[in-house]
Amino acid sequence: MGTLSSEKTFFAVSFYAKTVLYYLHGEECGNNSGGSAPEGVFFIMRSWTTFLAAPFILALTLCGCSMLPEEKLSPATDITLPELERRMAQATDPDGRYAKSRSFVMRQLVETKRFLDQPLEQMVETKFMRPDFFKITTYDDNKPTASVISNGENSWVVDYNAGKVQMLDLESLRQVKRFTDVTKPGSRLSEVFPDIRIFKCRIGDTDYYKLVCPGEKGQGLNVYVDADSCQITRISVVEDGKVTYDSSLKGYGLYEGVRIPEETTVCSDGVEKTSRIIYYKLNPTIDLSEFRPPTF
Repeated sequence: MGTLSSEKTFFAVSFYAKTVLYYLHGEECGNNSGGSAPEGVFFIMRSWTTFLAAPFILALTLCGCSMLPEEKLSPATDITLPELERRMAQATDPDGRYAKSRSFVMRQLVETKRFLDQPLEQMVETKFMRPDFFKITTYDDNKPTASVISNGENSWVVDYNAGKVQMLDLESLRQVKRFTDVTKPGSRLSEVFPDIRIFKCRIGDTDYYKLVCPGEKGQGLNVYVDADSCQITRISVVEDGKVTYDSSLKGYGLYEGVRIPEETTVCSDGVEKTSRIIYYKLNPTIDLSEFRPPTF
């Protein structure tokens, strides 16, 4: 079992109501055993924007996908962060079902655009159980190819095709812990980012609240919230002043009493991926064995 290096690790996110997801991103994900984690693993971690594939729209993506829209910013003097978070929670979890849930399972169909080729289609399944258990698996032709698994104390990356399991190192594990702290039901963005700044933001003819969330080592998160619906419409990750990841959401649907974006488009490293929800279930029974790595 190798150890996944966190040299290039950074967080990004997506979020579902007051839910933010972290993803770990590695360059070739070099590890001590000389191998590398499959691309599917990084996609999973990157696109937890789609369980938690949640809130964002503004259908303009970047990183080679399209140009960023022009923003007109001004101070947000009409609302406080606690009040905005309350409205966001009400907009996506009106009856508090998600906040009170013990577990959930979500499945999405994911399409990746490819130059001079047909799009790649995959299925991504996310399983979560309190307090800190999660498993995100990518399937090709109904066969698992990659997983990220965490039991709250340890986390692993699994390459099913190569029959390899890699344990995350301490820094990556710390980020996974931070990630689960915000993705679990009932959490809030302000519990993870202590120095959030709110701006009014006009893009075209639409008004938004822009939440600027400074992170570590020159990294940060920008969250765009529709001023009328209080639903997240876009999330972008900024590194050293440059947007490296951009996500937009379209059309919120009601699943188990929870409003979730029907379609999420993510653009990172010049690659565009679009996911659509095909299954969502609150409070399913999940066996604890799901949160342990397989043996090969």
